[in-house]
Amino acid sequence: MQRVLRKRILRDLKENAFRYLALSAMIVLCMYIIISLIGTADTIIIGSEKFATENRLEDGQFTAFTPLSVTEKQELTELGITLEEQFYLDYQMEDESTLRVFKNREKINLVELIAGEKAREAYEVVLERRYADEHELEVGGSIAIGGEEFEIVGIGCSPDYDATYKKLTDSSVNSFQFGTAFVTEAAYEELLKAGESIQAEEYAYAYLLNAAITDEELKDLLQEIKASETEMTKLTGFVKVENNPRAYAAANDQIINKYGGIIAGAIVLVLFAYVISVFVVYGIEKENTTIGALYALGVRRGELILHYLCLPVLIMLLSGVLGCVLGFAAIGESTIMGNAYSYFSIPQMKTVYQGYLIVYGIVLPPLISALVNWMVIGKKLNKPALQLLRNEQKTGNMSHIKLEGLGFITSFRIRQMLREVRTSLTVVGGMFIALLILMLGLDCYAMCNHISEDNKTDTRFEYLYTYKYPEETVPEGGYEAFAKTVKKKNLGYNLDVTILGITEENPFFDVELTDN
Repeated sequence: MQRVLRKRILRDLKENAFRYLALSAMIVLCMYIIISLIGTADTIIIGSEKFATENRLEDGQFTAFTPLSVTEKQELTELGITLEEQFYLDYQMEDESTLRVFKNREKINLVELIAGEKAREAYEVVLERRYADEHELEVGGSIAIGGEEFEIVGIGCSPDYDATYKKLTDSSVNSFQFGTAFVTEAAYEELLKAGESIQAEEYAYAYLLNAAITDEELKDLLQEIKASETEMTKLTGFVKVENNPRAYAAANDQIINKYGGIIAGAIVLVLFAYVISVFVVYGIEKENTTIGALYALGVRRGELILHYLCLPVLIMLLSGVLGCVLGFAAIGESTIMGNAYSYFSIPQMKTVYQGYLIVYGIVLPPLISALVNWMVIGKKLNKPALQLLRNEQKTGNMSHIKLEGLGFITSFRIRQMLREVRTSLTVVGGMFIALLILMLGLDCYAMCNHISEDNKTDTRFEYLYTYKYPEETVPEGGYEAFAKTVKKKNLGYNLDVTILGITEENPFFDVELTDN
């Protein structure tokens, strides 16, 4: 009997080859997208952790109004804190972009070289990878910084500038407009003396903690350090690494892809399994008399269920395997990884093959197919043999529904639609998912366009200068203002909100000032 049933499977596959091939192609395509999406996310998340660990990513950073004294630094290091100066100068380049120049780092936020070598001579420089790509700069070339010509001896990236935001409050990366560079200490001092930078030197410090002190305790200690003889604290900014949008930016960007892909993949597989079950059910309805005869010959219901499960499960299994192979192949991750490499400043990462994802791609499709089809087919085969032999069809109560005043044709159409409710729901479900994805894409497109246009419209001033040492009088043509940045946590995100105090005559903001 099992031999006969197996022959029926092959016959069914031949009769409906185009239908099953089309479904299989769709499943392969979906699994290819899902596996490559999740696999890329895992590669970047795990690779970013390795990148941060190997290059000693900071536990946090702070900026000071004036540099810490030798005694102040010694007091901090005696507490077990690893501290390193990471002062920088910003330079405006010939193409109006900004290049941020650091000294070579020795202890924290080390630069990982992608090409070339570390800067060792006075007029050598290592450029950040994305800035170099955008400006078509390569090792062996040259670049003018602060009026001096530097030889490019290396291309690299640092874990504290995973996303190369110029300011921590920036909302997007523009690697053509901003990048980082690393030179020797001697070269940095020469640039500092030349005074060609577009703003004063920023006194930034990176730190690594030990188990004896926390970030909050360190912040309290820093707030006690006063500037000169005044009561003003030296501390002007303090950011823990988990609140730093530049660090782990690529990994954080991929987390939503990972979990969204896992959920979306499961939903799509359920939909495909249900579609296949609909085809199987129609096949069962055409073979009612044959099934009734098999019941009469002693074939059990469980055997028939297994028989009708074989083809759907086999299709889902083979499609899942093929989709998984394509997703893990270079063709699968190249596009998504390429998008990450073209936005974030990260090194080339080795592809990660997570065991759970292999199980997800190979085991989950046939498992979902078996569960869905078992429920649908089992209910359809749960009929007495005599009813099946007579080919009695369950008409339901559609004929008893009163549809008065609609006319025969309209009433017939409504009843027919109710009879085919399973197929209708399948079509509606598929259209809902497709339109949902379409609308998400259109919403993102509209939002990005509006942000781009509104930001340009709302920004009415051409230049904004911040002073570390404010002057007594406002420069000609300028308007004084005071800015204070505070932090706000919302929906799990740490946001920086800048409060701006302006004068009544300020022409750049349409606000009504009151005495309150």
